[in-house]
Amino acid sequence: GADERGPEPRAEVEAPPAPPDPPFTEGDFEARPRLAAILGGCPVLGRLVEDALADRRLDNDERVALEHTLGHFPEGVLAVNFLLDHVGHDEEDRMGAPHSGNPISCKGLFRRVPQVARERCVACDFDFPEHYPSPVLHAHDLPAENPEGRRTLEELLDAIVRLEARREAIDRQLGALRRSAAERLAALPGGRYATPSGTWRVEDVEGIPALRREQAG
Repeated sequence: GADERGPEPRAEVEAPPAPPDPPFTEGDFEARPRLAAILGGCPVLGRLVEDALADRRLDNDERVALEHTLGHFPEGVLAVNFLLDHVGHDEEDRMGAPHSGNPISCKGLFRRVPQVARERCVACDFDFPEHYPSPVLHAHDLPAENPEGRRTLEELLDAIVRLEARREAIDRQLGALRRSAAERLAALPGGRYATPSGTWRVEDVEGIPALRREQAG
């Protein structure tokens, strides 16, 4: 007789896992809306980030200032850890989950980094009477990133554009510095100069002095 068992049940097929989100980059400081708002609105925090990106190691107060502002958002945790890695902090200094307590106040920020605050602090006009003044209020009206914490395609592309622009600017600055250093180095006897990072020398490349470094050790 006819087979009365009916169609075989279809095996459940698991959806393929989503690809991992690309790593945090310098471009994300401007491409991710809440980070851009906070750093654009608070020149004090902006200066701390600038200094870290310029390879200056953060002291404890500066690290606390960043953790207790940017570190209240998931993308801020990525930003803080990116900076700590960039300047060579120990693994144990890295943040885990975002902070859930009260963010640092503007007065607290001034106490933590008084020199930077005196140079950079501006009078922010926060229109949120229910909140005490804090740098995080610059992102008060901005929505959280998507629930999965993943960047949209537009955010990724925007980060690429910003990072490429920064790379081009850095390449121009680096080229000018290398040319200036090569000219001065060429004037030294032997055209060589030893530093802790290695010995620098000048080579003639088609009539143009080119800077070279032999790493120490």
